[in-house]
Amino acid sequence: MKKLLFTTFIISVLMAFMANAGVWKKDSIGWWYDYGNGTYPASCWQWIDSDSDYIAECYYFNDKGYLVTSSITPDGSVVDRNGAWISIVNREVPNDGYVETKVVAPNGLSGNLQTGTYYFTSGTEYIALLNQPSYKQRITYAYDSIRISYYGGSMVYELFMDGHKIMRGDLIQKSYGIYDMINSTLVDNNYFFENPVEISVISDSKIVIHSCNSPDGVSDDYYVMVKR
Repeated sequence: MKKLLFTTFIISVLMAFMANAGVWKKDSIGWWYDYGNGTYPASCWQWIDSDSDYIAECYYFNDKGYLVTSSITPDGSVVDRNGAWISIVNREVPNDGYVETKVVAPNGLSGNLQTGTYYFTSGTEYIALLNQPSYKQRITYAYDSIRISYYGGSMVYELFMDGHKIMRGDLIQKSYGIYDMINSTLVDNNYFFENPVEISVISDSKIVIHSCNSPDGVSDDYYVMVKR
């Protein structure tokens, strides 16, 4: 890996930053991340959306720029067999646990959530069941759509599935580009989905819904919704 080092001395998951467009590469020593401009991360944490699904995992790179896997990082955090930061360790499965994730956008999250109807296009699910290896999979069946509007001066949402309204609730801005889904009420008891917790705004016409459930482990679902 004969390139210039791109180094940060802040070794903390909480201070990790989002990678610019790049590509994973592997040599005889291990995996590293090529920014494509002659630099790569070293001695730092990096949020990377490896498959362009708007969901990033956090990785730690050593002082030589190589991905650290199945280990404890200098700041005491744990990374799994794939190098992803895990916050809940699965004691029954070595080097495994709940993978921390975050929604990202190529140009950063957009500030304001627009009203209108957004439709499901794709999804990603992270599953960490007790006593089983964690895994990630694509979601092909999910909410049909979400309608966002104002009611009584407040922003509200309605979730639809198979043409039926199944849930409604309120939206409140949590931070720039992120809205909490609160006061959620199940309208149709024939449907059950993970708890919707927040919406991240990718652009004026694209959002990501994050839902979470933990009956026998942890399941994080992300639904990409687009306004037509």
